[in-house]
Amino acid sequence: MTLSSVIFLASLFNLAGPDLIIVLLIFLLMGFPIWMIVDCTRHESNEGNTKLIWILIILFAPLGSVIYFFARKLPRPSLPPPGQHDLPQ
Repeated sequence: MTLSSVIFLASLFNLAGPDLIIVLLIFLLMGFPIWMIVDCTRHESNEGNTKLIWILIILFAPLGSVIYFFARKLPRPSLPPPGQHDLPQ
């Protein structure tokens, strides 16, 4: 969606200033959980109930989609196995 189409839709529904910002925030708040559910169904393993549990958390926890985003979506730094350190000798 280009900027000109957003401006056209805003003028079509007579939205300006704060009203347009509120409508965009509503779409973002509705779209983020949907994005996280789609990501969960595509990337979580089918072993056990992890996929089902994450979908239930996203749907029913107040900040479930944010929890899933930080717990599973963001890349985690890789740590060396316990007992192996890259310390100079």
